[in-house]
Amino acid sequence: MTSRKIITVALLLLVGASIVVFIARQTGVISADLVPLGSSSDSPRHKIVTYYFHGTVRCETCLNIEKYTTDALNTYFADDLAKGRLVWRVINREVPPNEHFVEDYQLYSQALIIIDSIPGQPAEWKNLEAIWDYAHDQPAFMEYVRAEVDQYLRRL
Repeated sequence: MTSRKIITVALLLLVGASIVVFIARQTGVISADLVPLGSSSDSPRHKIVTYYFHGTVRCETCLNIEKYTTDALNTYFADDLAKGRLVWRVINREVPPNEHFVEDYQLYSQALIIIDSIPGQPAEWKNLEAIWDYAHDQPAFMEYVRAEVDQYLRRL
Protein backbone atom coordinates (compact mmCIF):
# COMPACT_ATOMS: atom_id res chain seq x y z
CA MET A 1 0.00 0.00 0.00
CA THR A 2 1.34 3.39 -0.89
CA SER A 3 1.72 6.14 1.65
CA ARG A 4 -1.02 8.09 -0.11
CA LYS A 5 -3.49 5.23 0.39
CA ILE A 6 -2.46 4.87 4.05
CA ILE A 7 -3.06 8.57 4.68
CA THR A 8 -6.42 8.42 2.86
CA VAL A 9 -7.57 5.43 4.94
CA ALA A 10 -6.40 7.07 8.17
CA LEU A 11 -8.26 10.28 7.35
CA LEU A 12 -11.43 8.37 6.45
CA LEU A 13 -11.25 6.46 9.75
CA LEU A 14 -10.79 9.72 11.65
CA VAL A 15 -13.77 11.33 9.90
CA GLY A 16 -15.89 8.22 10.52
CA ALA A 17 -15.01 8.15 14.22
CA SER A 18 -15.77 11.87 14.52
CA ILE A 19 -19.19 11.36 12.96
CA VAL A 20 -19.99 8.49 15.35
CA VAL A 21 -19.00 10.58 18.39
CA PHE A 22 -20.99 13.57 17.11
CA ILE A 23 -24.13 11.47 16.57
CA ALA A 24 -23.73 9.77 19.95
CA ARG A 25 -23.47 13.13 21.71
CA GLN A 26 -26.46 14.53 19.84
CA THR A 27 -28.62 11.55 20.76
CA GLY A 28 -27.43 11.51 24.36
CA VAL A 29 -25.71 8.12 24.22
CA ILE A 30 -22.55 9.98 25.20
CA SER A 31 -23.22 12.74 27.71
CA ALA A 32 -21.62 16.07 26.96
CA ASP A 33 -20.18 16.28 30.44
CA LEU A 34 -18.54 19.54 31.30
CA VAL A 35 -16.39 18.10 34.05
CA PRO A 36 -12.76 18.90 33.29
CA LEU A 37 -10.60 15.96 32.29
CA GLY A 38 -8.63 14.59 35.17
CA SER A 39 -11.14 15.68 37.80
CA SER A 40 -12.04 13.21 40.49
CA SER A 41 -15.79 13.65 40.01
CA ASP A 42 -16.35 9.90 39.87
CA SER A 43 -14.55 9.19 43.12
CA PRO A 44 -16.73 7.91 45.98
CA ARG A 45 -16.96 11.06 48.08
CA HIS A 46 -19.46 13.71 49.04
CA LYS A 47 -20.19 15.97 46.07
CA ILE A 48 -22.97 17.95 44.46
CA VAL A 49 -24.21 16.73 41.08
CA THR A 50 -26.18 18.98 38.75
CA TYR A 51 -28.07 17.30 35.90
CA TYR A 52 -29.84 18.88 32.98
CA PHE A 53 -32.28 16.33 31.56
CA HIS A 54 -33.57 16.96 28.05
CA GLY A 55 -35.42 15.08 25.34
CA THR A 56 -34.19 14.12 21.91
CA VAL A 57 -36.06 16.97 20.21
CA ARG A 58 -34.93 20.28 21.67
CA CYS A 59 -36.46 23.72 21.20
CA GLU A 60 -34.63 27.04 21.49
CA THR A 61 -35.75 27.49 25.12
CA CYS A 62 -34.43 24.04 26.06
CA LEU A 63 -31.09 24.82 24.44
CA ASN A 64 -30.99 28.17 26.28
CA ILE A 65 -31.62 26.45 29.62
CA GLU A 66 -28.59 24.23 29.02
CA LYS A 67 -26.46 27.19 27.87
CA TYR A 68 -27.49 29.44 30.75
CA THR A 69 -26.83 26.67 33.27
CA THR A 70 -23.42 25.98 31.75
CA ASP A 71 -22.61 29.69 31.84
CA ALA A 72 -23.75 30.01 35.47
CA LEU A 73 -21.76 27.00 36.65
CA ASN A 74 -18.62 28.01 34.76
CA THR A 75 -18.93 31.64 35.91
CA TYR A 76 -19.65 31.10 39.59
CA PHE A 77 -18.32 27.61 40.34
CA ALA A 78 -15.32 26.96 38.06
CA ASP A 79 -13.12 26.03 41.03
CA ASP A 80 -15.71 23.60 42.43
CA LEU A 81 -16.08 21.98 39.00
CA ALA A 82 -12.31 21.66 38.63
CA LYS A 83 -11.96 20.08 42.09
CA GLY A 84 -14.83 17.64 41.53
CA ARG A 85 -16.90 19.09 44.38
CA LEU A 86 -19.51 20.01 41.76
CA VAL A 87 -20.31 17.79 38.78
CA TRP A 88 -22.26 18.97 35.71
CA ARG A 89 -23.95 16.46 33.43
CA VAL A 90 -26.25 16.87 30.43
CA ILE A 91 -28.41 13.79 29.84
CA ASN A 92 -30.95 12.84 27.18
CA ARG A 93 -33.64 11.20 29.30
CA GLU A 94 -35.23 9.53 26.25
CA VAL A 95 -32.27 7.30 25.40
CA PRO A 96 -32.89 3.76 26.77
CA PRO A 97 -29.91 3.64 29.17
CA ASN A 98 -31.11 6.93 30.73
CA GLU A 99 -34.85 6.23 30.95
CA HIS A 100 -34.59 5.28 34.64
CA PHE A 101 -33.97 8.96 35.46
CA VAL A 102 -37.59 9.75 34.52
CA GLU A 103 -38.81 7.62 37.42
CA ASP A 104 -35.89 8.43 39.74
CA TYR A 105 -36.59 12.18 39.61
CA GLN A 106 -40.25 12.22 38.50
CA LEU A 107 -39.35 13.96 35.25
CA TYR A 108 -42.16 15.08 32.96
CA SER A 109 -40.17 17.45 30.73
CA GLN A 110 -36.76 19.11 30.64
CA ALA A 111 -35.42 19.58 34.16
CA LEU A 112 -32.46 20.91 36.10
CA ILE A 113 -31.85 18.70 39.15
CA ILE A 114 -29.33 19.27 41.97
CA ILE A 115 -28.29 16.23 43.99
CA ASP A 116 -26.46 16.07 47.31
CA SER A 117 -24.52 12.87 46.67
CA ILE A 118 -23.11 11.21 49.78
CA PRO A 119 -21.77 7.67 49.27
CA GLY A 120 -23.79 5.05 51.12
CA GLN A 121 -26.74 7.36 51.82
CA PRO A 122 -29.95 8.11 49.93
CA ALA A 123 -29.43 11.20 47.79
CA GLU A 124 -31.28 14.39 48.61
CA TRP A 125 -32.26 16.25 45.45
CA LYS A 126 -34.21 19.23 44.19
CA ASN A 127 -35.85 20.00 40.86
CA LEU A 128 -35.16 23.65 40.01
CA GLU A 129 -38.58 24.18 38.47
CA ALA A 130 -38.25 27.98 38.37
CA ILE A 131 -35.83 27.67 35.44
CA TRP A 132 -38.91 28.05 33.25
CA ASP A 133 -39.71 31.41 34.87
CA TYR A 134 -36.24 32.70 33.95
CA ALA A 135 -35.72 30.88 30.64
CA HIS A 136 -35.77 34.16 28.69
CA ASP A 137 -33.82 36.27 31.21
CA GLN A 138 -30.24 35.03 31.35
CA PRO A 139 -29.04 37.25 34.25
CA ALA A 140 -32.00 36.24 36.44
CA PHE A 141 -31.61 32.59 35.39
CA MET A 142 -27.91 32.57 36.26
CA GLU A 143 -28.55 34.20 39.63
CA TYR A 144 -31.26 31.63 40.44
CA VAL A 145 -28.94 28.73 39.56
CA ARG A 146 -26.06 30.35 41.49
CA ALA A 147 -28.16 30.72 44.64
CA GLU A 148 -29.54 27.16 44.50
CA VAL A 149 -26.18 25.50 43.77
CA ASP A 150 -24.50 27.63 46.45
CA GLN A 151 -26.98 26.34 49.05
CA TYR A 152 -26.07 22.76 48.18
CA LEU A 153 -22.31 23.43 48.08
CA ARG A 154 -22.45 24.81 51.64
CA ARG A 155 -23.23 21.26 52.77
CA LEU A 156 -19.78 20.03 51.76
